[in-house]
Amino acid sequence: MLTKVERGVLPASPSVIGALARVLSVPVTELTGQPYLEELRQDQLDGLINRFARL
Repeated sequence: MLTKVERGVLPASPSVIGALARVLSVPVTELTGQPYLEELRQDQLDGLINRFARL
């Protein structure tokens, strides 16, 4: 099953993600990439740039 998840054949269920996080001793957010802080920062920066560009 893990191989199929890795290859993208099956989606990783929340229980699989939770189990993997426990085994790897990392937070679930580490595996899922959440809360997507980098993308959020980029979106906020883009919004600020757009506001100044309109002035």
